[in-house]
Amino acid sequence: WGAIIGFTILFGYAVLDILVTSVAYINKDFPVFETGEKIKLSVTYNAKKVFNDMAFRMSILTTDGRIIGQATSSPVVTTKLGENTTVLELNVDWLAPGKYGIELVAYMVNEYGGNMNLDVVDMACVFEKSQSGNNGMVWNHEWWGNISFPELQIVE
Repeated sequence: WGAIIGFTILFGYAVLDILVTSVAYINKDFPVFETGEKIKLSVTYNAKKVFNDMAFRMSILTTDGRIIGQATSSPVVTTKLGENTTVLELNVDWLAPGKYGIELVAYMVNEYGGNMNLDVVDMACVFEKSQSGNNGMVWNHEWWGNISFPELQIVE
């Protein structure tokens, strides 16, 4: 563990070993998602080293930049030298209707659970969760938050 002027070395990897060059929606002309649809992103990146245990993290952000949740992949991504592409899929059924952004992170985890970001793409993409369900009620994020739990079941 140490530091070198200009960039940091952790876990034996330099921060510049991975560079995300492209993030694109797959099979979606407009990034508007209904309940039941999953976000599928194609992430293209250049690797200066071979990694056998890289992972990805998506932080879901409100339009004003607040993180409301995060999803991580298992650390099983294997890279080759040069250009690589990984497809990520995220279920957004739990999100309330509204507009959101995604911060995308390629990272490593060590044997102690510590993690090191290899590349961070702030506001990599934006999307909208459409208004569906909620009995047609317009969602008020200020009072109800950004999580929309499944419909309540009336059992008696």
